[in-house]
Amino acid sequence: MSSIALREWNFPARIQTAVRYHHAPESAPDDGTPVNLSLAIRTASGLVSLMGVTVDPPGEMPTDVAEQQQRLLAAVGLEGRVEDILPQFQQEFDAIKSFF
Repeated sequence: MSSIALREWNFPARIQTAVRYHHAPESAPDDGTPVNLSLAIRTASGLVSLMGVTVDPPGEMPTDVAEQQQRLLAAVGLEGRVEDILPQFQQEFDAIKSFF
């Protein structure tokens, strides 16, 4: 559904495709980028969900959050970078969250 909205808003086809396949990035066509854009979107979505930033109804947080964060980042070649990436995201998110 999101990719349909992106098409209506005239987003580039490459972005539409990345969003369309972000739940199954292994099925996405090769987009010619060093890291498949669908995988990058899935990784970002998974990381922020594990931080509690989600549109899904509140649920029980997994007990292995740190392990899942490491696994998600490893999938895009950023293993061992949780301590660098997540605090930066949190700072940037805190700066803009009042707009949501």
